[in-house]
Amino acid sequence: MSTTTYTSPIDLYRKGVAILTDQLGPVDSIRFLRLLDQGSGDYTAIRQSQPDEGGVDKLCEEIRAYEAAMPKP
Repeated sequence: MSTTTYTSPIDLYRKGVAILTDQLGPVDSIRFLRLLDQGSGDYTAIRQSQPDEGGVDKLCEEIRAYEAAMPKP
């Protein structure tokens, strides 16, 4: 076990993530980190309280309009 002192919490976090990535690989490291942070609140209630903004079809329409308005190189 190491007794290295880190100067900040972010240094310790970066070192921990680097070790996880070395040992588990990037995908399993992310999966592991997600297990630690389950979040908070009631996602379903929050989602239902937000107005419907048109869904995926509306988003695709907005992206196409944006791309059509962009100058061509």
